[in-house]
Amino acid sequence: YEMCDLNYKECMPHIQQRDNVIWIDFKRDLSSFYRKWKANEINFLEWIVSVFTARSYAYFNRKDLRPFFKSTFNLIKKLFLFMISREDKKKEKDNSSLNNKKEFLNILYIIDWLSKAKGGGTESHLANLIAHINKDKFSCHVCAFDGNNNGPISPIVKKIQDAGVSVINIPVGRFYSLKAFEQLFKLRKFIRENKIDIVQTFHFKSDTYGVFASKLAGVHRIISSRRDVGDLKEGRHILLNRMINPLIDQFIMVCDAAG
Repeated sequence: YEMCDLNYKECMPHIQQRDNVIWIDFKRDLSSFYRKWKANEINFLEWIVSVFTARSYAYFNRKDLRPFFKSTFNLIKKLFLFMISREDKKKEKDNSSLNNKKEFLNILYIIDWLSKAKGGGTESHLANLIAHINKDKFSCHVCAFDGNNNGPISPIVKKIQDAGVSVINIPVGRFYSLKAFEQLFKLRKFIRENKIDIVQTFHFKSDTYGVFASKLAGVHRIISSRRDVGDLKEGRHILLNRMINPLIDQFIMVCDAAG
């Protein structure tokens, strides 16, 4: 509204109206989606479609991307710190729950791939570990980030299944894809439904993406098995490892240089 200068009389409003404009604050919308998703009122695809119908954003403008990057960084930082603080509060309580209260533990092994024809040393190690683990104390599950549940079965997968352990395939693809974001909640749901107590990860994607999903699901213990010296990793991979490492409870390394 405009005010007249002389007698302070209210002038007629000058309004420019545009129809079919959807404005969105992504940070608040993401929070709203999480609450509705927990209440089974909306799924991920419905939410993402609603996001792309927006034509105006609180922080995003192609001419000046700095507010968008700043708000996105602050959101990720806030979520990361919240997860760490929440797990720190639970850690003291969880210490006694595994050792004193529960005699039978559910273990989930997460590995980047199992669909190779014969498998490498890590895959063979996992199959042998599962074959010889005490089934009276541990119930095992395996999750692989490659292949599909209807594809051909590799010898390594067959050996694991012969030991009475199921293998679930959750193809992730690239970290930054919408498919990876959707699969994150699928893995989280699997962990919660099977009441997983311990997660052990193998390889880079499992050590980062798998660890993050496990923490979101509230896993008591996360163990990372490091089996290389990182000579094939790029700078962004090393940075991501360092960001996720505080969420891991224990590390198993084949040598001092591994990490």
